[in-house]
Amino acid sequence: MQTLEGRQNRKAIWFWSALATSGLSAILALTWLWSSRQNDIVAQQLPIKATVEIGGRMFYLEVARTKRERQIGLMGRSQLAPQRGMLFIFEGPEKAKFWMKDTKIALDMIFVSRGQVVDVVQMAPPCKTTICQVYGGEKLADSVIEVAGGTWQKLGLSIGHPIQIKRKE
Repeated sequence: MQTLEGRQNRKAIWFWSALATSGLSAILALTWLWSSRQNDIVAQQLPIKATVEIGGRMFYLEVARTKRERQIGLMGRSQLAPQRGMLFIFEGPEKAKFWMKDTKIALDMIFVSRGQVVDVVQMAPPCKTTICQVYGGEKLADSVIEVAGGTWQKLGLSIGHPIQIKRKE
């Protein structure tokens, strides 16, 4: 026969165990929901604030000026209109590095320093995993232009090509 005190202790243990289990379940559910939402990147649309002539073609560029705008870049875009791209401007020359996390299209990255191309990454593929390859970082650049993958090859350009970016501020 159990005492009243023994039954109350078991009920208290059961109650606290149930509460801890449901709390852990809630935390796990919220963690899963948060991590799955991280892949639902909403593509940013920045205003066209610069142009650049590359290989005889005029490109119209959105300008990523803030750290957050540069972090998002062209993530989430399912297409990039012809002769459109994004310009990443840095405060000074740096060994800029990029990745293709949550980017849905292949891109060419044109690294520019003092008005000329110093490095190029051609056809960087989209990255659909959590660990993505890092591109660039080999040469100092004061800006980087991203355009649709294959553009660099179509235009037949090379390192050292002059680039004159015209900003509309």
